[in-house]
Amino acid sequence: LDGLVIDNGYASPTTGFGGGIFVRDHDSLTLTNSIIADNSAADGGGIFVSNQASLAMADSTVSDNAAVKAGGGIVGYSGATLALTNVTISGNSAAKGGGIIGTANDQITLADSTITGNKTTVAGGGGLYSSGASAVTTVTNSIVAGNSSASAGDDLDGHSGAKLVFTGGNILGSAPVNFGSIDKTSGSYTPINGTSQSDLRSVFAQVGDNPTTGVLSGLPAANGAGIQTVALNPTDIAIDAGVTADLPPGTATDERGFSRVV
Repeated sequence: LDGLVIDNGYASPTTGFGGGIFVRDHDSLTLTNSIIADNSAADGGGIFVSNQASLAMADSTVSDNAAVKAGGGIVGYSGATLALTNVTISGNSAAKGGGIIGTANDQITLADSTITGNKTTVAGGGGLYSSGASAVTTVTNSIVAGNSSASAGDDLDGHSGAKLVFTGGNILGSAPVNFGSIDKTSGSYTPINGTSQSDLRSVFAQVGDNPTTGVLSGLPAANGAGIQTVALNPTDIAIDAGVTADLPPGTATDERGFSRVV
C-alpha cells in the first residue's frame, strides 16, 4: 500500500488493538509514503502487528498516536517482524513503549530512521521497548533521542533476554538499558544528553517541546514531499554520521525522496 493517510482511528481503550491499522496473525503488510497519525487504542495506538505477522514500512511517519497500555506508535506482538526504513516516529505515548514496543521473539529493524518526542507514562522505553525474551532489535544509521520514560530507558529499553545490535553510525539520547546483550561489532552510536536543549540542537534543526507529548525533542515540520519529518542540523554531528555501506539495498534517498549520498 502506498500513499495512505490514516488518522483519527479508534479502538477500545480497554481491549482494542491497532487504532489505525491491525495486521492479523501471520499476515504481512507493506506500507510506503504514508502517514499514521492521531489514532488511539488500548495497545498499538497507531499500528498493531499481531502474532508472527510482519510490517515493512518505508518513507513514512507515525506520529501523535496514543495507547492506554503499550505501544503508542507501533506494537509488534509475539514473533512479529517490523522492518522500518526512512521512518519518523514522533509524538506518540503509552504506558510502556511510547514509540514502539516489541514482545517475545520479535525481530525489529530500524534503518535510517528517527525516533524522537515519544513518552511513556508508567514503565520504560520512551522511544523503543524490546520487552520480550529472544527478541532482536537492530538499529542502523538512526537517531533515537529526545524521548521520555516514566521508568528506565528514555530512548531504548530492553528485556534481560533481548538483544540489541548496532550497525552503521547512530545517535542516542541516552545509553540503552536492561538488554541482555548489546552488539557493536558492526556499528556504533554517538551518545548525547537527550534532555539537554543544546545537545539536541547539535542533532536537530528545530528543538522544543513536542506539541502532543510535551517532550523536549526534535520537532516535526513540513520539510518537503508533503510529509512531516524531523530535520537535521545541517552543520553539526548528525551530518555524515551514518555509514553509506550500511544503507539498506535500494535506499538512496531519505524519507522525503532527497538523495542521501551527495
